[in-house]
Amino acid sequence: MKKILIIDTYYPGMLNSLSNSLKNDPNLLADDLISESFFGTGLSYTHYLKALGYETFLLVANYSYLSNIGNKMIWKKFSWGFGSIISRLPLNPTAIQYSPIHKQIYETALKIRPDAILIHDINFIPPWMSTTLKSMGIKLIGEIASPLPPIRFFRNFDLILTSLPNIQKELFNQGINTNFFPLGFDPRILSKLEKSQKDIDVSFVGSFSKSHTATFELLKTVMDFVPALQIYGPKGNSSKIIKEFGSNYCGEAWGLDMFKIFSRSKVTLNRHSSIANGYSNNMRMFEATGMGSLLMTEESSNLSDYFEVGKEVLTYDTAINAGEKISALLKDVDKISKVASAGQLRTLKDHSYQKRATAFSDLLDDIL
Repeated sequence: MKKILIIDTYYPGMLNSLSNSLKNDPNLLADDLISESFFGTGLSYTHYLKALGYETFLLVANYSYLSNIGNKMIWKKFSWGFGSIISRLPLNPTAIQYSPIHKQIYETALKIRPDAILIHDINFIPPWMSTTLKSMGIKLIGEIASPLPPIRFFRNFDLILTSLPNIQKELFNQGINTNFFPLGFDPRILSKLEKSQKDIDVSFVGSFSKSHTATFELLKTVMDFVPALQIYGPKGNSSKIIKEFGSNYCGEAWGLDMFKIFSRSKVTLNRHSSIANGYSNNMRMFEATGMGSLLMTEESSNLSDYFEVGKEVLTYDTAINAGEKISALLKDVDKISKVASAGQLRTLKDHSYQKRATAFSDLLDDIL
């Protein structure tokens, strides 16, 4: 049986949420808590790859959590926010003993001896770390749809996956073996949550990072048309968020709490980062539609590769256009229901992580 280690990293807000849950209930086990959180993609890959016959392991590198699905393994809290910064330093393999995150990755690989490692955050794996892992005979697969680290970070990887065509082209031109690989939705979430009433007219869930500079303008404009817009996202610069959005800002929402919001929302407003360069790719498209919310997202050149625009999702081209369309849409309950239902069916049919895992398995066959 082939062994696959999946290395993931969690946002600080998610780590804090997990820590608070453990503090509030001493009977909780960390591996159970994370397995039920449905945060990110690592849990989905471990589940569906296991169903395909692989032995799967999950390591949340910045939380020192290791899970062999189906068995309890040792957990200890460790959150370190500077892993990607340390990774950029010109260190050598001896740095493993000084970097807790990289020591944890090395020791985990040494213990498990996986055939392949899927790394969701390449920034945490500097060249000296990937060289060490490769020397153990491990195939390295990376996934990225964010700002690229220096090209030397990719040289030791056997395969890079990306959901952005512009990144695929850039890495391919640099001689990196790169495959286009879209994100998706885990349908198991639907059985974890009771069907909700659609008591939220419009919601937005997302971050306010440097890659999302247009987000504030978009949300403030939509608020002019839809005063009840509910906004969720990392607190970050909380004073600015409160100043801009006031009571429309509803706090953070992670894992199943986020999916509950989508389930309750008639409409989910979406936008992409500047890194996407005009392409549609983010998880929100599949998460919102998968939970039965109508997706309102930007027009793009490739959105039709995923959904039938106008039937399964709706689009806008400017912030004002988004506000106008959502305001008018909220008066047409039948249209919301029809488009949302069609979008959900499409996601469950074509964009599930069960399908993604099968496609990933085919790629593994080519390199193992």
